[in-house]
Amino acid sequence: MAIELNHALIIYVIIVIILVIIFIRLRIHTISALILGLFLGMIVLDIMFPPSNLNNLTGSSASEVSIYIVIQIITLFMVIIYTFITAWKDKKKDVNFSVKI
Repeated sequence: MAIELNHALIIYVIIVIILVIIFIRLRIHTISALILGLFLGMIVLDIMFPPSNLNNLTGSSASEVSIYIVIQIITLFMVIIYTFITAWKDKKKDVNFSVKI
């Protein structure tokens, strides 16, 4: 069953909002909750509307396709940047995760 791009984008927004609220209620920091929500929402978006379907679009507007591409790129960069910032903070705190045998 194919889902239209505009429906997939609406579902993406709803999923991200719900996940962020759930993660904040679980006492996860706001930025971490947002990154997790965006990342999991992107996975759901990719399942509902895989990038390979972009070639077969007939009824979608250019703005919908642009939003889809921006979500894919921005989410990836946000996750990478957040990972490096967290690693840098851990380095400053001198967090050592090595295992001694």
